[in-house]
Amino acid sequence: MGIHLEWLTERDELLMIYERLKADDLFWCLTPDRAHWERDEWLAMYDRDHVLVLAGYVDGRLAGFATLFPYRLATQVGEIGLCAFRGHFHEAAPLCREALLWIYSNID
Repeated sequence: MGIHLEWLTERDELLMIYERLKADDLFWCLTPDRAHWERDEWLAMYDRDHVLVLAGYVDGRLAGFATLFPYRLATQVGEIGLCAFRGHFHEAAPLCREALLWIYSNID
């Protein structure tokens, strides 16, 4: 299994994540307090300079993603979220491991 991670910085890339979440009906587990997101609301939350969205690919297919939200911009405390798309749940553990290693190796 070949895992590749990519930091998403473009709005179109983030929209790809939104559309996949919607198609797989996964908002309820990613953000339980917001089970239904409108496109523009979701993009406004995730398309910020200080929010990291890291896409995870398995054998070239988008399999999931990780997010890093800082609690305060002046600290090194943040919240990491992880999500595997349907059809890739069985690959969630190695995706999670690689995403966490990438975040802790590349983000201060």
